[in-house]
Amino acid sequence: MKLKLVTAALVFSLSLEACSTTYVLTTIPQQTPYFTTQYMSFDELMAKGHGGTFTIVMTDGNRVSGILVQADSASIAWSDVTTRLIHKVPTFLVQHLELSRNYVWEGGTVGIILCTVPPLATGAWGPQYSSKLTEPDYSGRYLTVIGGVFGGFVGAAVGNAIRPTDIFQVVPVAVQSKTKSVSTK
Repeated sequence: MKLKLVTAALVFSLSLEACSTTYVLTTIPQQTPYFTTQYMSFDELMAKGHGGTFTIVMTDGNRVSGILVQADSASIAWSDVTTRLIHKVPTFLVQHLELSRNYVWEGGTVGIILCTVPPLATGAWGPQYSSKLTEPDYSGRYLTVIGGVFGGFVGAAVGNAIRPTDIFQVVPVAVQSKTKSVSTK
């Protein structure tokens, strides 16, 4: 029963963080009510994705990956991960950006905590006496360390499996064009 409860707590705690969200990019930061369209400014996008690898999806369906270098209402620039070359395209050619992450460190930390704190709270670290005439037994320490290592590995594996993807929709800016009236004389 305890194992099922611990497993459910681990999965539930990681799933709380692992929600994917879709944002609409704007030039001005906006405060939106919950359960409506989420807006994010280009500056907030740059701050959120600092150093992260984005997937840029073009309007023609091509997908490229790179580290976001610059994003504004006019253009999006990224650095290619392998060649380190910087590419730049106008925003009207970009459909959306995707940022995927995983929770390896968070999962490992939760696993270590869930597998070491309960034994420590029950006194597993201290000496265990089978009788008053025998030497103290410190095997609880070994089991606590082994449980923490095992919990860390299992938690890291679960955290690695959880990959939420945030999608940032790029809405093209309407450009006012000056048209000449054609008169027929």
